[in-house]
Amino acid sequence: MRRRSGIWIIVGVMITGLLFMLAQSVIFSDETELLSKIEAEGRLAEQVDGDLVFRSESVNDFTFEITRDQGVYHATVSREDGSIVDLTREATIENDEETTNNSDQENQSNQGSNQTEQNDPENNSESTNDQESSQNDDENNPDHDNENESDTDNEPTRLSTDEVTNQIKQEFEGEITSIEFDDESDLYTLVIEHELTRTKLEVEALTGEIIARETEDTTPELAVKEEEATTIALEQVQDDGEVANVQIQEIDGIIYYIVTINATEEEQAIVEINGFSGNVETVTWVERDDTSSSEEENENSQNEEGESG
Repeated sequence: MRRRSGIWIIVGVMITGLLFMLAQSVIFSDETELLSKIEAEGRLAEQVDGDLVFRSESVNDFTFEITRDQGVYHATVSREDGSIVDLTREATIENDEETTNNSDQENQSNQGSNQTEQNDPENNSESTNDQESSQNDDENNPDHDNENESDTDNEPTRLSTDEVTNQIKQEFEGEITSIEFDDESDLYTLVIEHELTRTKLEVEALTGEIIARETEDTTPELAVKEEEATTIALEQVQDDGEVANVQIQEIDGIIYYIVTINATEEEQAIVEINGFSGNVETVTWVERDDTSSSEEENENSQNEEGESG
């Protein structure tokens, strides 16, 4: 009897061990396999154009730096499914390059003029003599000074950089990213960044009149097209409704589609969709207002006519 009971104990232990091993295999097989750095970089390259550089990683995500024509972005990619968790613009390349080029040109011009003065002592001597002669004439002819002062008073006053900047801020929304002055043409050239547009202005330095205006769209190429965004938005209301309006907005460096859908006669659904990943961020139900969409269309039409004029 003791022998049989010992055998049953051994058999029970073996069965328990097999059940434990089976349970472990089932548990671990259900776990999601996380993406590697190379796989995450590949997923990001499929969604966003630009030069990618790996920066850091954590338990849940990777961080990459993306260099595009519009600037430098920092992207956070999920290790679980490769989706873009966050995308933030850190710097604008074009303005930095323009500032550097202008600085180099000014330095080269100053160096060239200094070398010319040093290498031409005869001209320096003639200039000194001219200055002495002019001083003697001024001392002997005091009326000449009065004439010069009168001419100076009659000359029109050129607007300063601060005056032009304050004037443009009152007329335009956005951030003035650069302002330059050209002595030959007597013009100020300004660049204004506002949401997803860049506007270049030419302003007369004497009158402050805007004589040229050019606006370009700076919206980056999105992984999700507008048609796809409207399809995703309609799915949120079970394809029951019609699209009333689609807008593109930049919020904290991320581009979103804002899709307004007339779901019923009484309600509208406003769906916010990430333009890079296609994820639905929010769905807001509001009372239907057909006048808002028509007012927006009229406003856009007026802006386009103003720009063309």
